[in-house]
Amino acid sequence: MKTKIQQVKPSVQAWLASINTDWPIVAVEKSVFEGSLRDLLMQHPDLVGSETEAVLWLRLGLIDRAHDIVQDGKRGTAAFLHAIVHRLEGDYWNSKYWIRQVRDESLLEAIGGEIIQSLDDPSHMELALKLKLISSSEFQFNAFVDTCANLTKAASSLDGSMSMVQRIVQSEWHAIARRCW
Repeated sequence: MKTKIQQVKPSVQAWLASINTDWPIVAVEKSVFEGSLRDLLMQHPDLVGSETEAVLWLRLGLIDRAHDIVQDGKRGTAAFLHAIVHRLEGDYWNSKYWIRQVRDESLLEAIGGEIIQSLDDPSHMELALKLKLISSSEFQFNAFVDTCANLTKAASSLDGSMSMVQRIVQSEWHAIARRCW
C-alpha cells in the first residue's frame, strides 16, 4: 500500500502547498480546504482509509474522518494519530492514553527528535525547557498535551507559547506524514 501512496505523493504535496492556514491546535467544524481534499481523495482512491488520509484530515483540524481511520489501530503510527485526534478535540486524558499505546520507542524518538530540532528559535527552546517539554534530550509528549490544554483554556498566548506550539505541531505533522508515505 505504501508504494501506491508514494505514487500519488506529488499530488498530495501540491495539495498541501495550497493550504495557507495555521497548523491546528484545536479541532474545527469546517475548513475551506475540505472540498479540495475530497477531490484529491476521489482522484487517488488508494489514499482512502490510509493513515495518509488521516494525516491530511488532521492537517485541516477535521478530526471525524481521521478518527474513523485510526480508531482500530492499537499501536505505532495509528495510535500516535489517535492521540493527535483526541488532543485536537480537547480530550487530553485520552490523548495521553493513546501516546502510551504507541509502544514504538523508535517512532516517538524520531518524531520527538524532529520536534526538538525544529525549535531553532532560542526563545522557543527556552520556553520548551521551562514547560518541561524536553527532558534528558527527549521530547515529552504528555507535557505537550498539557501545554496545549493550558493554552486552549487560557485562550491567549501564555507568554508567547502560541508560536512555539504552532512550530511543534507543524514539526510533529511533518514527521508523522513522512512515515505515512
